[in-house]
Amino acid sequence: LKHALEKAPKLKLHNLCLVLSEGLSKCETDFEKREFGMKALKAYGYKDDPDMEKYLLCKSDVGKYYRNLIFRDNSIMLKNIIWNPLVSTPIHGHNSRGCWVIVTKGQLVEKVFTREDGKPTVVETRILSEGEITYNHNAIGFHSMNNDSKTTPAVTLHVYHPPYDTTAIMKESGEIFQGALSYYSKYTKLEEASATGGV
Repeated sequence: LKHALEKAPKLKLHNLCLVLSEGLSKCETDFEKREFGMKALKAYGYKDDPDMEKYLLCKSDVGKYYRNLIFRDNSIMLKNIIWNPLVSTPIHGHNSRGCWVIVTKGQLVEKVFTREDGKPTVVETRILSEGEITYNHNAIGFHSMNNDSKTTPAVTLHVYHPPYDTTAIMKESGEIFQGALSYYSKYTKLEEASATGGV
């Protein structure tokens, strides 16, 4: 499956979901999972994928981001996030064995945190441009993501293995609590719940 990814034409969304679900469930170590997830997202043809259009749902309000659930089974969860200008997530972790993010439009800033003296401390800052992929695991540290642009939205595709329903959020005080995930849409159908919250 790994070699097939390197030789195959660019994956469309449906095939990407199937490849990730099957491949990640077969990987035994976190390192293998990390590498497989990175290769799968590199093989995703996001620039020419009409299937994604129906999942790009949002409102155009500055300072908010919108999560849309695309796919979920026992192995993985895929969602996109549409980042309006001047928006940031809380500092958060992931109740999974891995989180992969590819920027499909625009640019984001990712900050990785550890807790020193009980409070969040930035240990790394990354500028993520279109086509770049980042990976996070709670063993690496908590992180936040920001769209600092005053005018330009951004779009990201997120993969989580395995799926989860709550996420760990770190306050500025260093306190960690579990926040429930909410979505602007699930499988193209709008939800009543708020779009933002835990990521």
